[in-house]
Amino acid sequence: MDIQTLIKTDLNLLVSLYILFEERSVSKAADRLFITQSAVSKALSRMRERFGDPLFTRAGHELVPTPYMEVKAPLLIATLDSVTRMLAPLEFRPETYQGQIRVTFPEMIDHIVTPRLLAYLQYSAPGIKIKSERFGEDVLERLATGMVDFAITLEYSHYPPEYRTQHFLSASPTVIARKGHPLSGESSPLRKIVAYPRIGVTLPDESLTEFYKSFAARQGEARSWPSFFETETILSALSIIGLTDSLLPLPDFVADSLISRTSELQKFTLHEYNLKFFNYVIVTHQRVADSPMHVWFGEALKSLGQEIMAAKQSPY
Repeated sequence: MDIQTLIKTDLNLLVSLYILFEERSVSKAADRLFITQSAVSKALSRMRERFGDPLFTRAGHELVPTPYMEVKAPLLIATLDSVTRMLAPLEFRPETYQGQIRVTFPEMIDHIVTPRLLAYLQYSAPGIKIKSERFGEDVLERLATGMVDFAITLEYSHYPPEYRTQHFLSASPTVIARKGHPLSGESSPLRKIVAYPRIGVTLPDESLTEFYKSFAARQGEARSWPSFFETETILSALSIIGLTDSLLPLPDFVADSLISRTSELQKFTLHEYNLKFFNYVIVTHQRVADSPMHVWFGEALKSLGQEIMAAKQSPY
């Protein structure tokens, strides 16, 4: 692209040239352009100088395109059509859209969110390709630079003003253990939970979240609940509790999802310790705030969170 040529060219002249080509008359072109005939004549003179060709000759009261103009006309029409489409507002139709969205979710919830999301898109927006990016402590930076479009995270205590958040879902802490655990069958096992080692599933951005801070704020003997092992991988944690008496604290909806897939796990609630609820949020950067496609996708994620919350309310 020759930028210098574009800088030196008044692109409004191309509009005048197109109207002249359609109307074949200076007066009619002036009427359509809402300018004087003198202004149209001056524009034609400038274009003749710019292209080095008369562009039109006169036959009576009609302008007749030169061979040069006949050759250039299709390109002129295509160029102005492209500019018109470029200036038009973006329209988004999910059923016909073709494109890619980059998302990132913590590994702990990825197995719950992603399958539901893809099942929804399969019918409502089949042309959208989802690219799942690694989740890390630099998630906000990657949202700002466009490496990620959407992130679902545990709610941070603070967000810079250029970020937007939508509530995804709320969860309460629970504990899962292997079937046959010594606490199985206890009438009030919660009082004895802290006697067993805890497996901690850490997050790359844990220092920014309120997730494990809820355990730091717990009351009574739960305050000293020891950590037996720390991991970032939920599969590793599940393998350990399957072979030991360790306990694994998880959000309730994650625990329910895991238990529904196997008969080897059981769940204990933690309401007795008054642990506060924590919130998952959908995070975006202001760069996508005016994109119809991103607005639609954000609403789809929000509906997905409501669906997961509704499933939590159903009897287990």
